[in-house]
Amino acid sequence: MTLTNHIPFLQWIREYKPAYLRNDMIAGATIWAVMVPTALAYTSIAGVDPIVGLYTVPLTLIMYALFGTSKCLVVGPDSATALLSAHIVSTLAVVHTHHYLMLTSSLALFIGMVFLAFGFFKMGWIADFISIPVMHSFIQGLAIVTMMTQLPKLFGVASAQGDFIPRLLSLIKQIDQTNFVTLAIGLAALALLYIIPKISQKIPSAILTVIIGILAVYAFDLKRYDVAVVGSLQGSLPPIGVPRFAASDIRTLLLGALAIVLLNYTESLGAAKEAAERRGEQIDNNQELIGLGASNIGASLSSGFVVAGSLSQSTVSMLAGGKTQMSNIFHAILILLTLLFLMPLFKNLPLAVLGAIVTYAMIKVINHTVFTSLYRVSKPEFWVGVVTFSAVLFIGVLQGVGAGIFLSLLLLIYHNTHPRIDVLGRMKEPGVYKNIALHKDAVQFEHILIIRFGDSLFFANAGYFVDKVRDLSYNGDRVIEHIIVDVERVSDIDITALTLIQKLHRDLNQRGISLAFARVNDDIREELEKMIQKEELESLPLFDRISSAVAHFEQLGGNPKTK
Repeated sequence: MTLTNHIPFLQWIREYKPAYLRNDMIAGATIWAVMVPTALAYTSIAGVDPIVGLYTVPLTLIMYALFGTSKCLVVGPDSATALLSAHIVSTLAVVHTHHYLMLTSSLALFIGMVFLAFGFFKMGWIADFISIPVMHSFIQGLAIVTMMTQLPKLFGVASAQGDFIPRLLSLIKQIDQTNFVTLAIGLAALALLYIIPKISQKIPSAILTVIIGILAVYAFDLKRYDVAVVGSLQGSLPPIGVPRFAASDIRTLLLGALAIVLLNYTESLGAAKEAAERRGEQIDNNQELIGLGASNIGASLSSGFVVAGSLSQSTVSMLAGGKTQMSNIFHAILILLTLLFLMPLFKNLPLAVLGAIVTYAMIKVINHTVFTSLYRVSKPEFWVGVVTFSAVLFIGVLQGVGAGIFLSLLLLIYHNTHPRIDVLGRMKEPGVYKNIALHKDAVQFEHILIIRFGDSLFFANAGYFVDKVRDLSYNGDRVIEHIIVDVERVSDIDITALTLIQKLHRDLNQRGISLAFARVNDDIREELEKMIQKEELESLPLFDRISSAVAHFEQLGGNPKTK
């Protein structure tokens, strides 16, 4: 395996064309205009100072450009993972203290190391542990919780700690203390964020709203109305170094990192795949683990917090004409220049504007059709979604993730232990047999029952299969003399299943019912022949086609006339 497999940058930089340079520079500047206000705003979710949001970005972008496989994915601060970070670190330290910042960066370091370990062992499949219903329901709940962290900024009241309910109760208690000037600024910022894109999609609405908010504070001296602002921000390069943490913190940080990695990778991989599909490109799931790990370690070493891939910002980059990760390198350079020369300009930025930016982003995330769609397609997955959403709101964010994953695993176990079993009937076309529940013109035989098993047979579902066959053999409308099991979808049979099949075979024979398997592949045939005794196998015939099994029973005088 060549070095370019581990460092994709070495591959794409050799193929880089000078014609890409202008597009990548424009895309880098465009993403900068989106990232600066977003990074400043999301720090309040993570519980750190605004400048930390900009500290987080440069090394993150550079590390992903070196090790990631997507040409257009933008990695940076993310609301979901920032809130999870805050929940974990707040159990170890007081928010807005130096200790809290150190542990926030330490958590990003642990996240990066877990990502790297998963990448080294090629565990790209871990994203499958969070199902789409869980992810979508979690995001809906998280959006509401995140908005609740920002509403105090819009109302100009103190922000409470904790989950959704404590924050909601705190806001209700303080509602009579609302600073109406602050509220007007927040609502005006929200209005601008909605109006500007309708005027032109090319105008970076967030950065323009920030500029207007700062100018309003200057022009109308809004600080005399107790409007909270960001305050003095000392411009400097990010402080580089390994964050410090105590040995007693390792367990909490590691468990938190594992939870965040699962969510982070699912979210980031989804963004990377979506962006790649739009460009007709391919990504490497396992290398993406390396890229995200390197990005989070970069964020940690520059005193930042956890980062994730962003589909919205990646889309901005693509719409601006970005061709490669060089756009993110230009973006990183612009963030460094911002830190060195532009930070004093943010001194009078109202916190209500930052709260409005986050609130707007969360409103855009909320999808009112998520639960109706789930209910229409799958009732069990609908209830998994409802429980996940409710747990996020009323128990806690991490508990919501855990509840969703736990219920998804239970649902997975249920589906695997209760696979689909269809009763088949003969169609008009010769040799065609289909599910009678879906095809009304499928005709059953009077004394022959044909069923199809929809999964491999193993210890967890063999009992269900046997019980179902027994139940179907007791048919009140007709006398069953022969049972044909279509096993085309069965790719494996374990010893437990074979043992139970033998017992079923003997029990049916005692009742005068013949059992046969149809559409048997070579592997299943070999397993059956090895396990079942020769004389018993002769009375359990195996067929390549269902029609062959039907013809066999016709010859035995099984009266295959249709009912």
